[in-house]
Amino acid sequence: MVKALIISNIRSNWRLTPLLEIYIIFNKIDLVFLLGNVVSPNIVYRLSRRFSGRVYGLTGNLDDSSVIEAFRDTGGYLEGSIIEFDNIFFGGIGSSIQTSISRLKKRKINVLLSFYPGVKYGCREYGVDYIDRLIDSIKPNLIVFGDCNNQFFRDNIVACGEGFKGYLVIIEYSDNSYNVFLDNLYDFLEKLHKHNESGISET
Repeated sequence: MVKALIISNIRSNWRLTPLLEIYIIFNKIDLVFLLGNVVSPNIVYRLSRRFSGRVYGLTGNLDDSSVIEAFRDTGGYLEGSIIEFDNIFFGGIGSSIQTSISRLKKRKINVLLSFYPGVKYGCREYGVDYIDRLIDSIKPNLIVFGDCNNQFFRDNIVACGEGFKGYLVIIEYSDNSYNVFLDNLYDFLEKLHKHNESGISET
């Protein structure tokens, strides 16, 4: 089984980074996917140093070439690529949509990660129909979109929500079955704080 954390639209929110690190360790996360609009390459470098070989990412409309360089430097650039973990295949579509699609079509993908949503398969008022066509062609088991204001899980479509507000997604995937959990870093921090307080009071 693989346990993956997916977050999008961090938008250089440095306050999230140490909290995200705690969350990854506490929940024993295998893979971390930054699904566009990280904006700060330093966040990519920091997470990649802390969790070497386990951090992958795509670019969004707010990311510049420095973010691409950071992902390439750390070996985690997922644009138009597929990674395999425990025989589960993750494929990525970032800001270079048509290039990514041309590389991913006719490939086996269990979990499709895309910054932009489709039209038919989407999460907001706009989308990219090329992504719909790829989904209809390769039929991934699970689809995760990054550029979504609201967080949800419906059928086999997952919307990350706004990462700079703490929203993220956890996927537990084994063979062709999966569980999806919608979470928030700030809610996690509050629960952790209450748990620590209760532990102190009991002693």
